[in-house]
Amino acid sequence: MSLVGYDWEEERVFWQLPSSAARACSACYDGSDLLIATDNFLRRYSGNGCEDYELKGKYDAYAHTVRVVGDDLVGIADTGNTQLLFINREGSLEYVLRPLEVWGDYPIDAIHLNDFAATPFGILASCFGYRPWREIIAATSWEDWSSGGYGLIMNLNGGDNKGVGRIVGCGLDQPHSVRYVAPNWLYVSSSATGVLHVCEITATGLVQERHRYQVTRTHFLRGALRSNSGWFLGGSCFRHGPKQNHHMEIYDLDESSGGVTAKRLELMGEIYDILPWHDDILRPLIARNFPDHARFCEDHAAGSLS
Repeated sequence: MSLVGYDWEEERVFWQLPSSAARACSACYDGSDLLIATDNFLRRYSGNGCEDYELKGKYDAYAHTVRVVGDDLVGIADTGNTQLLFINREGSLEYVLRPLEVWGDYPIDAIHLNDFAATPFGILASCFGYRPWREIIAATSWEDWSSGGYGLIMNLNGGDNKGVGRIVGCGLDQPHSVRYVAPNWLYVSSSATGVLHVCEITATGLVQERHRYQVTRTHFLRGALRSNSGWFLGGSCFRHGPKQNHHMEIYDLDESSGGVTAKRLELMGEIYDILPWHDDILRPLIARNFPDHARFCEDHAAGSLS
């Protein structure tokens, strides 16, 4: 599956879009449009149809996160080329952040730069380490690679034009799902160990853990949506290493109590993003862009798009 509509209250999938219709990694809303990061493209679905922006680079982009940044830019993680691209709504490239640019030549998907959050302290991004991760994983055990704390948070544009590209957080395990909460909090998932970290961004710009929640020990934790009591989080199937499973899960984490409610999806796949289901936006977009997959269960309540 590529996109899934899930009703939390009724515990059921009410809509599915197969990857044969549209491949998707990350997704976000931009007003009444839906943006999707897919392979080598940023794809915008609107009432007028589908518009593609090709991500061009030395390598395949392996496009991961897409986010609206400020009032007029869209940021996308070009993981294959280890860069963040910022594109205006007219489809023109405004600027690029390349943390490894000074090294000259570097391998594809060098550090798995995968997610980011625009904050008053700078653009904070998650990656798997400071060394080429594919070479490192080949030289170590899967257990060490998954729990050895190699993952980092980097400040890609610095604060007040200082500290550009510096490492501001460390000790994470295959981090994803970076979420900023005002005034100075950063939430990030250690996907491989199923932990959600609650971090404070200090006055000097460092990202320091203040609390952690063990959300799951059976699934790859990725995808985070703020809820009334805490967070909805995604549990992806493990594809690598000794811990394999064949279904996905969605979690509701209550931050005050630390309690986690897990619900099972009888689908095999990966959850990268979780969005609130806005029926007034998504139903006409689906009818316009995916008419062969526009059938819904009419009685569903508010759900989530994962």
